[in-house]
Amino acid sequence: MTDQKPAAPPYVAYKTFVNFIDTTLREDGVPSRIDLSLWGARPSGAAYATLAALKFLGLIDNQGRPSDQLRELVSADQAQRKVIFSEVLKDSYPGLFADSFNLKEATAGQFDEIICENYNIHGSTVDKVAGFFISAAEDVGLPLSTHIRSRKRIAGASPKRAKKSKLKSNAEVGVSQESVPLGRSIEIENTISDQKQRPEIVLLDMIDMAEMSPEEQQAVWTLIQYLKRKDAGLTKKSGHGSSE
Repeated sequence: MTDQKPAAPPYVAYKTFVNFIDTTLREDGVPSRIDLSLWGARPSGAAYATLAALKFLGLIDNQGRPSDQLRELVSADQAQRKVIFSEVLKDSYPGLFADSFNLKEATAGQFDEIICENYNIHGSTVDKVAGFFISAAEDVGLPLSTHIRSRKRIAGASPKRAKKSKLKSNAEVGVSQESVPLGRSIEIENTISDQKQRPEIVLLDMIDMAEMSPEEQQAVWTLIQYLKRKDAGLTKKSGHGSSE
């Protein structure tokens, strides 16, 4: 039996997620399937991250079909929405709402530990995941300790310091600066610290969907779906290797 890794929790900006609910879905109506075409011809990285968030939260299934809870969330008024989304958060993050963990008293360190242990994430992704949850919890009125509310980024660095760190890391591992694509730098230190992280998250951290053509974006999305199935042990072996 293959051990299935937990799905990655939302790492999209919470405002981006709410904007999708309030504009695309509330104004245009909830379609029978939530897919990338809702973002137009050139979906951004935020579009992929929003889809992943909807799946993690149980608001769409693996085929993109919206749940009854999503339809209720879209049509609800502000007060009802807080009640509905509070339940969504509690169901989706059982580790943060377990009897053994108290969000009202926990330190930021304890909060981060729960996230890392439950979802096998590291580096800058922890900040993104924490940012979504904290913003969502505050929005719906869930109690959080002052320590969690004032949580500091653990992967942050000033632009100058970060640039020097990247250059140093490249030199240490023997990466030539000429090998770095024009306009982008390889974040060697983040890649090293994230070696045990879910491959699809590492991939999204490394690329910028806004710079890609629609064909390239679709290729990346196909690869991400394959990686997620491979992590879950769902890929099948054939005479020519693994297939989707």
